[in-house]
Amino acid sequence: MVNVEGISAACANLNCDYLYVDSTALITGQSLSGNILTITGTNLPTDLMDVRVGRVGCGPTTGTATSITCTLTKGAAAGTYSVEVVTVEGIVPVDTGVATPIIVALDATSLSPSAGLNQFGGDSITIQGSGLSTSTSDVSVSFSDGTACNVISSTDTEV
Repeated sequence: MVNVEGISAACANLNCDYLYVDSTALITGQSLSGNILTITGTNLPTDLMDVRVGRVGCGPTTGTATSITCTLTKGAAAGTYSVEVVTVEGIVPVDTGVATPIIVALDATSLSPSAGLNQFGGDSITIQGSGLSTSTSDVSVSFSDGTACNVISSTDTEV
C-alpha cells in the first residue's frame, strides 16, 4: 500500500509508480434540484468515472467543459455536501470559496399509523419523507417522551 496526498492505493508489485497531474479542472458551482445534479466549472472533464453526492452515485452523466448534469440513483441523506467528480486522473477539486455547498434537508411527510398506538410498544410504524438514510445504523427514531423505536429497515424515502 502507498499513500499519495492522503489517498491509499495498492501496488500490483513492489515497484510502485505514480504520475502526479495537476488538475486544470475546477468545480465552481453545484446544485441539486430533486435528484437532478448540476455542476458548473472550468475545464471539466468529459471522461468521468464517478460522480457522487455523499454516498449516492449519479448517472448517466452528460457534460461539457463547463457543465455536468446527471440524475442521482436515489435520494441523498440529509446533510451538507460538496460533489465528488472522479476521472481517470483523480478527483476534480471544488472551489469551496465560490461553490455553495449542497444542503439536503430531512423532511418527514407522513407517519402511519399516527393514532391508536399501544403505549407498551409492539406496533410497527412507517415514516415517509426525503433526506432519509438508507443505512439503518444511521437512523434513530424516538418520540418526545423518550420512547425509542427499533429501526427495522430504511430507504431514501421510508423508515
